[in-house]
Amino acid sequence: MSKKIIIAGIILIVLLIGLIAGLILVRQRQDIRKKASTPTGIATINLSPASGSHGVGESFEVNVSFNPGGIAISAVAARLVYPYGEASPALSAVTPVISSALLSTGDWTCPIKTVTAGVTGLVEIDISCINTNPDGYASSTDTPLATITFTVDSLPTNNPTSISFAPAESIITQKSDGSDILLTPASTGVYTFTAPTATATATATATATATATATASGSPTSSPTTAPTATATATATAKATATPTGSATVTATLPPDVPVTGLTLPTIIGLFVGFSMLTLSAFLALKH
Repeated sequence: MSKKIIIAGIILIVLLIGLIAGLILVRQRQDIRKKASTPTGIATINLSPASGSHGVGESFEVNVSFNPGGIAISAVAARLVYPYGEASPALSAVTPVISSALLSTGDWTCPIKTVTAGVTGLVEIDISCINTNPDGYASSTDTPLATITFTVDSLPTNNPTSISFAPAESIITQKSDGSDILLTPASTGVYTFTAPTATATATATATATATATATASGSPTSSPTTAPTATATATATAKATATPTGSATVTATLPPDVPVTGLTLPTIIGLFVGFSMLTLSAFLALKH
């Protein structure tokens, strides 16, 4: 009987260890999407301007800047994302241009400057720069990082379009220990687009007046004299105006956060209770 009790106890301990390990793994999966930036970070990263309205065929610039918060840093990485619902993005972006002021110091190298239209309906813009100064880079003010030029090729399905930072891929690295000190980015840019339509009205008035008078006189003793007089006046006025008017508004939002798969805490607790009851039943059966 004592051996049976020991076996039942061992089974219960194994179950407890398995459930605790499962709980830890689930928690890690829930936190992995936010691991790159932190809600307690000091450094910040921003977009400007934060809003705007642009017509089809127009281009506009969005600037990216960062602020280390007075802490020496060794690297900056940022990923911007925005949705599109067409076969190819109606709002296109060109390769980011790194700030000339940043590069002129000679302490920065920026190996990653890419624009990718993913199959998930998101455009991803990646920028990554490394500081090579042994002391790192420290500043308490906003530092220009890059400028991105967008072109409205056609009216986007997602209108207005929201451009934001991807928290899991945006990082500012502290020089001393390599830890990430970027505060979870909250800066976004929301841009509205319009498709112009044109109406043209043309009016023309023309007035012409012509007057001609001819007089001729003669006498038997003199040569006939003819004195024709002609006056012509013509005035023409044409006026054409074209006034583009048009608006199109479609409200869209970024895809929601992908739900985290795996066991949830209530499920784990339910499994724990179920296994415990099974173990207790087995124990009681062995005892009797």
